[in-house]
Amino acid sequence: WAPPRDLYLNRADGHVSASLGRDEFGVSGDGVIVGVIDTGADVTHPALRNADGSTRIAWLLDFDSPPLGVHAAIEEELGCTVDTPCAVYSADDLDALLEATAAPNLPSDQVGHGTHVLTTAAGRDDEYPGIAPDARLVVVRAGGDSGSLGDGEILLGARFVFDRATEMKLPAVINV
Repeated sequence: WAPPRDLYLNRADGHVSASLGRDEFGVSGDGVIVGVIDTGADVTHPALRNADGSTRIAWLLDFDSPPLGVHAAIEEELGCTVDTPCAVYSADDLDALLEATAAPNLPSDQVGHGTHVLTTAAGRDDEYPGIAPDARLVVVRAGGDSGSLGDGEILLGARFVFDRATEMKLPAVINV
């Protein structure tokens, strides 16, 4: 049994003491990958962007888009085809789409849950920072517009996060 929890970001730090970790121990997620397998990410969200407007998302795997062919080797490893869609985006790919204001071509989060989880875990916001605001982000859009994640997408998504973390030589944690 526990008392009711209020869903207010202004009270979250009191429950998890993230500011204490940042202030007293100097931990902010720097040098760590936060992977989120969820309904995607609103890549335009200010808490998921750097001060210069570039994305904080190092890699994104979208199971609701056809392969782009830009990262063909990764897409092939994951089994991405026209019949089994998935597309891989790097930070450079996302930044190019953001600069071109190519909103229809941007990966999205129609449900909003993935963006909520990302900003809570690692959002960069002056008033309500995430737990690890300096972490690098690897996102897997597995739930898409339905919000329903399949086991295969979760497993491939976890592989994607850990493979990218290995390439970047950083430890990773995943939220599903």
